[in-house]
Amino acid sequence: MKLKKKIVLLSINIDSMKTISSFLFSFFCFSMFSQTTLTTAMNFYSNTIDGQYFDLFETLDDGQHVLVDFFYVDCVPCQAMAPSLQSAYERYGCNNADVFFLSVNLNDNSSQITQFENAYGVHIPVIEGAADGYLINLLYDIQSYPSTVLIAPDRSILNQTINPFSSGVDAAMTSAGVSQNQAACSFATSVPLIKVFSDLKIFVNASNLQVNLTQYENNITTFEIFDLLGKRILKTQKLLFKGNQYIALNIADVPAGNYLLKVSDQKGSDQSLKFQVQ
Repeated sequence: MKLKKKIVLLSINIDSMKTISSFLFSFFCFSMFSQTTLTTAMNFYSNTIDGQYFDLFETLDDGQHVLVDFFYVDCVPCQAMAPSLQSAYERYGCNNADVFFLSVNLNDNSSQITQFENAYGVHIPVIEGAADGYLINLLYDIQSYPSTVLIAPDRSILNQTINPFSSGVDAAMTSAGVSQNQAACSFATSVPLIKVFSDLKIFVNASNLQVNLTQYENNITTFEIFDLLGKRILKTQKLLFKGNQYIALNIADVPAGNYLLKVSDQKGSDQSLKFQVQ
């Protein structure tokens, strides 16, 4: 997993941003008008809510098309489209083939997005609106929701929106030269049907690694610390209950250096973060 400091590259005039910001929220959620006004992609990079680093131009330069789904959780057409989006993600290889699927949220936080995913059965990488997603929506001048934008490796925007998505996505992919490849999903990291936790954050002090997360149901959670050579330094399991959780892991005997914390549960959710012991 490629982890970097979450940052987003944008070129927006501040006055223009204010104008777009006030205008953006005035739109109705009518998918028949949804689109970006751009014809050439502009770069952005950020972390998804699962900690995966994504850089648009890096992905395009690797030869993949990119399908970006712009949405927010209370948008009824977005909710209706979610199963079709998940189905297309799987038909076209779970991001391991010719196209990379990414959702960019407008203004919701990771907890709200996780609840949306669990309720409507969509599990593709998503950038949080409360973090960088809002600015990316502004950058792409999204007119209404949902908007599904297909971008070619040469950075041209092939489809300013695919509408209706359920019946139009296969035609858009065929026109772009992208083939279905459901077998590629077998190479994907297993994605849990239900996320059990999110909002993982860590803080280091002299003797403890403080781990904060939001638990969506009671579950036994495993905490593992590895050095950068893959050697496991610590493993412990805890029964966590639904709600915000604060766990202290004793690292008093861990030597100075760089490490990886992996948090996983019995249903297949897992997330990793790097940290440093001084």
